Amino acid sequence: MYHPLAFTLAQVLPYVAPIYAPSTAFDPVRARTLTATDWTIIAGATTPILTMTGSLLHRYRKFCNAFARLDAVRPAPEPMVWVNTQSGIYYFKGDRWYQKTRTGVLLTQRLAEYRGNRRARTSTGL
Repeated sequence: MYHPLAFTLAQVLPYVAPIYAPSTAFDPVRARTLTATDWTIIAGATTPILTMTGSLLHRYRKFCNAFARLDAVRPAPEPMVWVNTQSGIYYFKGDRWYQKTRTGVLLTQRLAEYRGNRRARTSTGL
């Protein structure tokens, strides 16, 4: 199979610049082989693209590693408790009254204690 770039140039060049029109017809056998000049042009065109791609990949890895480090440093989430807003008592998941009282709200344990609620005496406490 011939080289597609050589075929395209041979078809377009006579119309664009009649001076460069080949004196002979297009030869698909010669178009199949790339000369040293062709390889130089290809290398010169692809080198900046490959360099930019490598730089982008490096930045992407750096960006992802930053989030991995944040996950490693992030503390464990606080336990959520069910606060009975009428009685001011909070229950952990698995307790008898967890999300079963008429009035209540889910809060973190720290926030529930900060608002003046207390732990249930029969609570398993996780």
